[in-house]
Amino acid sequence: MSEQTEIPLFVDPIEEPIRRLSEFNVELLILDELWDFRETIYHSSLNFSFIRMRNARPPRDRGRTYLPLP
Repeated sequence: MSEQTEIPLFVDPIEEPIRRLSEFNVELLILDELWDFRETIYHSSLNFSFIRMRNARPPRDRGRTYLPLP
């Protein structure tokens, strides 16, 4: 974190960002809900942060138990 305001040198707008991502072979997942995805990633060997899950919609299946948020 910077203690002073940083001014960008330039702004480079990206037209059609989804198309541009496909040019770099990026796989884009559009999910209805993040909770099951979070559980899958948590139980994998990937090192991944879900720090913003507190901003996600609550899970649809309220009867299912999910790992607690950090």
